Amino acid sequence: MLPDALPLLHISVEHEWMIKPAESHHVFGAGFLLLGALLAVEGLAGGVWHESKLRSMIFPVVLVMMGAGMLAVTLIEPSARIAHFAMGMPLALGGWAEARHRDGVMTRGYADGLIILGLIFAAVEIGMFHLGGDLTGGVFLSHVGLMVMAVALAGLRFYQGREPTSLPRALMIAGAITVVAMILFTDSQFQRSGSSGEPAVAEASAGE
Repeated sequence: MLPDALPLLHISVEHEWMIKPAESHHVFGAGFLLLGALLAVEGLAGGVWHESKLRSMIFPVVLVMMGAGMLAVTLIEPSARIAHFAMGMPLALGGWAEARHRDGVMTRGYADGLIILGLIFAAVEIGMFHLGGDLTGGVFLSHVGLMVMAVALAGLRFYQGREPTSLPRALMIAGAITVVAMILFTDSQFQRSGSSGEPAVAEASAGE
């Protein structure tokens, strides 16, 4: 554990520099919305999109940046560090594996394996760290939705891997990622209203 006294390593969510949880969900929701749109465009454009290495790398770079953003939260905000780290690593690892595959360094099978494992890990992480409190509360239901979508995306990635050039399969994954974005936007509204399903995080913040 890094010492809390070190600069920029212990900043409360109430600090003016910090994005509040609801706003951070908006940011990551926008990121997933961008990812879904990118995958839809890639599928519709077909192989033409990947003729440019710059275009081809947009999707994995955005994914890595989202993972890095979550890891930055882990370094700065002490509340729920394990949970933030466990969410950031699958994003960054998935983006890295996708980039290596698109660069011709890693086979599709290895990339799929890493990404699918990351998605399953994310689903388990949500179940371990984010499910609690009122079982009918908005935050709890939102996180259940995220857990279900992580498992669904793992299945869809495996399904797409059997026929990578399939437009319907690409659009299915794009649609599922867009659903994740919508869940995050919805969850941010519950966070604003104080419908919290994360008692562990609340207790950690209260103890600062």
